[in-house]
Amino acid sequence: MSEAWTKGLIQMDEPLQEITVATKTKPAEKTKPKRQPQYNVLLWDDDQHSYEYVIEMMQKVFGHSAGRSLRIAFEVDNHGVAICLTTNLEHAELKCQQITSFGRDQLIATSVGSMKSTIERVEC
Repeated sequence: MSEAWTKGLIQMDEPLQEITVATKTKPAEKTKPKRQPQYNVLLWDDDQHSYEYVIEMMQKVFGHSAGRSLRIAFEVDNHGVAICLTTNLEHAELKCQQITSFGRDQLIATSVGSMKSTIERVEC
């Protein structure tokens, strides 16, 4: 380069134009937020708990209506197991602990503790 150019003494006839460089960019991918896996809280049948016990527990622990609580009690009695709730893992574990801490059935003399509950992952 000449000395005149580096010292800024040369005048340009046209203003400099902005140069844009096209780059290949991927369009923004739409990502769906990942959903937490779902789990069923299962209640298992035994001979040491009454319908009244199950109905009361469903209402107090899960907030189910009397009708829904009765349907779950019927399901447990007739099929040996019933789904009480489908939720995320933490909430399912909490509900199982609440079932365990609900205690024995006061209406049945042979009842020595709470009903058995487990958690199973829902396969999509």
